Amino acid sequence: MKGHASWMVSSQGSPPSPTEALHAVVAETDPMLRSLYRNVVLENSHYVTMGSVDTGKALFLLLARAPAHLVLLDVFLPSFGGPQGLRRLRQDFPRTDFIVLSSGDQPDVVREALCIGAFDFLVKPFPFDRLRRALEAYAFFHYGLTKKSGPWCQEELDSLLQYRRGKAEDRRIKEDFPREAFPPKGLQAKLLDAFCAILQSSPTPLSAREAGLMLRVARSTARRYLEHLVDTGKAGFVYGYREVGRPVKSYHSLVPGKQNRTQQTISVPFS
Repeated sequence: MKGHASWMVSSQGSPPSPTEALHAVVAETDPMLRSLYRNVVLENSHYVTMGSVDTGKALFLLLARAPAHLVLLDVFLPSFGGPQGLRRLRQDFPRTDFIVLSSGDQPDVVREALCIGAFDFLVKPFPFDRLRRALEAYAFFHYGLTKKSGPWCQEELDSLLQYRRGKAEDRRIKEDFPREAFPPKGLQAKLLDAFCAILQSSPTPLSAREAGLMLRVARSTARRYLEHLVDTGKAGFVYGYREVGRPVKSYHSLVPGKQNRTQQTISVPFS
């Protein structure tokens, strides 16, 4: 059905926070391809899908209501306007990036898409592994670019730009940027934010068991998230000793921007 669009509005029109998962939109006419692309996006733990559209008009309407990080775009989408639509997309939504998934029959269109700023161009038909690599490359590029807080050096930029050049197999970038820029696979951004929030709001340190009960997840799951927050400098921990049994490790929020892992040992009476 032409004009089809589905979306999830979560931010009242404000750009998604870079600490959240990457929000992706699929813009493709073919309903089967829309579904397949969406499934590939959801395979990658860095992403959530905001929705899908099958016309250019629906795409611009969706982005106006809920800005996205990335659009998977067929540049020949009905009512999109080809390269002219790309220029409008870049002008109206400068913080939204796009990966073009289109025919390569018109070299001028490919050239213009890349000049306008497409992160990547995949020529139909393409293997889905190529799309997976493009999504992974964009995630690393985006996190590396937005999480950098200090001055850049040339080696860091060269490493980052490997991803823009399609060399996603080069993982040196992970060594050049803070660990928080690359959340481990299997950790959900929303749940990670929830653990940050309960630590910040708690007047006393929380054990993995206590935090897990608050968020209704297993203690082992809570420990993974809490240890990641410690590793990235967002949380510290203390030990509470019982008269009998193993000490209990509890976690507390650190002052924003403090990147040192802190470890203290204290005695806490337990009933």
